[in-house]
Amino acid sequence: RLWDGVFANGITTLGDITHNAKMQTLAHFGAVTNMYYYFEMYNMLGDATIDLYTNTYYTLHATYPAEIMLGMSSVTFTVTDAKAPVANALVSLRGLNVQQVGYTDASGNVTLVMDPIPNTVGTLNVVITAHNGKRR
Repeated sequence: RLWDGVFANGITTLGDITHNAKMQTLAHFGAVTNMYYYFEMYNMLGDATIDLYTNTYYTLHATYPAEIMLGMSSVTFTVTDAKAPVANALVSLRGLNVQQVGYTDASGNVTLVMDPIPNTVGTLNVVITAHNGKRR
């Protein structure tokens, strides 16, 4: 039942895969005596948000400003796979007391609003991830 969630339902994060397998097992066997035991025994002991590669990875490409002027309140990112926009890519911006995340739309765009607006010069770190995308 574990792999049914991946290949039949397109579930790709480890926590969701495990949860789906438990629900499938419960639906199949019902609330039998040992079900509580199995729900506690087969548990995620780590990062449940890890995304499982289900195909050959591709390289993510992103366009965004190389420098952000003091007082700017937002930054727009465009994420592609070199051929087409990447929808649902997670874009993270951190540093200078800013910590914002957002998912790209169908056009591969996301605008992150910086709150608080940085008022000092420094470095903002960008991390972009997507399903089957090589982390950038």
